[in-house]
Amino acid sequence: MRGRAALAGLLTIGFYGLALGIAGVLLFVVWLFWVNGHGVNRFSLFCLIGAGVILWSILPRPQRFEAPGPTLQAAEHPRLFAELTDVATRVGEPMPHEVYLV
Repeated sequence: MRGRAALAGLLTIGFYGLALGIAGVLLFVVWLFWVNGHGVNRFSLFCLIGAGVILWSILPRPQRFEAPGPTLQAAEHPRLFAELTDVATRVGEPMPHEVYLV
């Protein structure tokens, strides 16, 4: 299990490294065109847009949680929560923090 976690970590680092490397090369090409007096042409514009798309795509997005239904309280539904407690105990898992009616 530790090997899989390490592999997942390495693949994640490799993905971000590859994405940043490609974006860096594209921006370097734009810089070379600019320094050598070619200015902005179609190719450098394509490289600039490509680098922007890559960098925008790897930004993490915030996760917005929307409740799937109304929250159920243990005091209002004791039989349901007794059953949930029994199931959680039998399978050796903690009780859920929140329960929703879907």
